[in-house]
Amino acid sequence: MSFSFLANPSSYIDDFNVYGREMSTQSINEKQDNGNLIKIYPNPANTNISVEVSQTDKNSILSIYNMIGIELIKQPIKENKTQIDISQLKSGIYFIKVTRGDIITTKKIVKL
Repeated sequence: MSFSFLANPSSYIDDFNVYGREMSTQSINEKQDNGNLIKIYPNPANTNISVEVSQTDKNSILSIYNMIGIELIKQPIKENKTQIDISQLKSGIYFIKVTRGDIITTKKIVKL
């Protein structure tokens, strides 16, 4: 399967679905969380976001990626509730990935 996308500079991809085939970008050993691992608020946000995790361990990591997959922020999660300063990010859509052992959760946020 292939597709192409032409867009002007103000266009972006929000969500898309592929039907008819099961696709995954996970490695064999990764497990995808069902979305209950983290809560992020406010969303959209201007300067700070709160990230709450239901469980944490010494190896929990939070990463923020831009739309093209570049990691912009990476930090360990030591508490169940963490404040993240996003004031240096430009307005747009970002992805927050929380990795806890072999469980990975990804959420989308909007920076105003």
